[in-house]
Amino acid sequence: MARKSMNIVDVVSWLTRAKKDLEGKAIGNIYYEKGAGLILIKVKGAGIIVAEPGRRIHRTTRRAPPQEFKPDPLVVLARKYMKNKRIKTVSLVNDDRIVRITTSNNYSLVVELVPRGVAAVLDPSDTILAASRYMRLRDRVVKPKEPYKPPPKRGKRLESITPDDVIEAYKAKGKLVPALVSLLGVPGEVAEEAVYRAGVGEEELGPREAERVVEAIRGIVEESMKGQGYLVSTPESPIEADPFNPTHYAGQHEITRYQAFDEALDDFFEASPATAKKGKRSTDSLEGEKAKLLASIEKAKEQAREYRERAENLRRIADVITKHYSEFQGLLECVRSGRDECRVDGFAEARSAGKNIVVVVEGITLTIPRSVASVDQLIVEVFKKAGQLEAKAERARSLMIDVEKKLAEIELKAKARNLAEAYKRRKRYWFEAFHYTVTRSGLLVIGGRDASQNEVIARKYLEPGDIFMHADIHGAPAVVVKTRGRVPSEEDLYDAAVIAVAYSKAWKTGVGAVRVFYVDAGQVSLSPPTGEYLAKGGIMVYGRKNYLKPIPVRLWLGVALDDEGLPRLLPGSEEAVREYSIAYALIQPGDEKKLVAAEELRKKLSTVLDDEKKHIPLAIPVEDYSMRLPGRAKISRVNRGAGKGLPLTLLRV
Repeated sequence: MARKSMNIVDVVSWLTRAKKDLEGKAIGNIYYEKGAGLILIKVKGAGIIVAEPGRRIHRTTRRAPPQEFKPDPLVVLARKYMKNKRIKTVSLVNDDRIVRITTSNNYSLVVELVPRGVAAVLDPSDTILAASRYMRLRDRVVKPKEPYKPPPKRGKRLESITPDDVIEAYKAKGKLVPALVSLLGVPGEVAEEAVYRAGVGEEELGPREAERVVEAIRGIVEESMKGQGYLVSTPESPIEADPFNPTHYAGQHEITRYQAFDEALDDFFEASPATAKKGKRSTDSLEGEKAKLLASIEKAKEQAREYRERAENLRRIADVITKHYSEFQGLLECVRSGRDECRVDGFAEARSAGKNIVVVVEGITLTIPRSVASVDQLIVEVFKKAGQLEAKAERARSLMIDVEKKLAEIELKAKARNLAEAYKRRKRYWFEAFHYTVTRSGLLVIGGRDASQNEVIARKYLEPGDIFMHADIHGAPAVVVKTRGRVPSEEDLYDAAVIAVAYSKAWKTGVGAVRVFYVDAGQVSLSPPTGEYLAKGGIMVYGRKNYLKPIPVRLWLGVALDDEGLPRLLPGSEEAVREYSIAYALIQPGDEKKLVAAEELRKKLSTVLDDEKKHIPLAIPVEDYSMRLPGRAKISRVNRGAGKGLPLTLLRV
């Protein structure tokens, strides 16, 4: 059975690494997805932390902050007091599964990973300002203006467990692993691994065996502090993420080793069944709607069939009446003479029914007005009723077509929603934080979104052999072509230059084309000449600059599939984007707001694809499209691409 939350060893292991990576860094922003119970903390230079009370806390590359802000006291107050503040400490509360992140102004965010745990924003006096959930319990009260009190701690510190404790617990419980878990507070994953490593059976436990168990527990704790991660998986799903090697699973399940425990936690929790429940509920509701539509289609089909059959019978009856014209004339006269029933040669009969006449021909009953005085009128009346039935059949058929269209839309939504869940949990690569593209020969290109990122790119990611590029206009991204020892072709340089121009201020100023220069990495410096000042984000370029021909201010944006078959947005030149994408569009400066243009783009990309692929562009949130647009835009052209796919695993550096 898959575990549901992090245990104390997991938390301490995560905290050991987190203190080194997070303390001293500034909080960029804080987000709260109340429905999912998720808090996302964007830390400058350290990625995104996802925290889920009662369950987990770790850095994630599979979740992005929501674009839409939904005000809630927790996130409003967290942003008010902690945004743009440096993290002073990341610590454990009460030696329990409670993580406290305190900023330089002494405000804190507390995340409880214990059962029924909450997240809370605390002021410098540890008074609760807001929490993810308010409650009054026997041992504490969680509500605003109340002092924060952590849940009572259960179990002993693992480092303090002695062989005598193990023996005493074993005697009381009768089984070793349950005794370690329930009486001494050893996490189940640690208890099972410790007993396995100690080589102790359930049938007997003496002082020597107890000592081996204690040594194994301490060894596991020590190993867990090294920061590595291990994921235990079945063919269906992951079942456990540990900061130590769970050797007792060897030969039973697949064990994957990670360099960082964060990565194992991210892959475990984002792929686990509990994370997918909300998506499943949404899919279930679509399936229910689909079932209703299918029933409607069947009903419409049956009605259309019935109406056509009745109309055909009436037309056949009209032919019979025409062939026996005189006999039916006599039949009508017979009814008008006052007789209750009249017959014609055994194949037709008629009777009076108030203001109507009921005529039965070959077993088919017709009700016609008494005012019908002649056979000609009778034939017209029969054809009229046949026409009415055929019109009903056509309406039923039209209804069926409409319902089938709705059904196709539902199926498209269901497929898009299923893929969207996988897209949310996808691996996010480091370069996705920047503007980026991939040249047609497979070189990665990155560009800064602002002055801070420009500086980071030049300082951290510009390596010997790389190419530095910049549009010849104030307010443009620093662009780096990661050459990996290769010599970029003219086509590669053009592909990179498209990014340099599109994401510059030229997009908003109405300039038609901009020149772009490039230099070797060695010509770039973040140090100004002696006696001069270099503004934040400023970059010095020394020596001769190489200029390309003016690059038009436009951008192509496509949807490509990565190594896992998940959709990725790829901006860049037409040649590069067309090669990698299944569908792509030409984007030019325009009047539409980014979100409006993004929604239009998403829909148009879907329309040019075959039915089996239409859902793919729709699986990407409109906010992600908007993030890749340089500004107000218009969608000029949409085409299918070659669909080569993005080999993202080859782009890691």
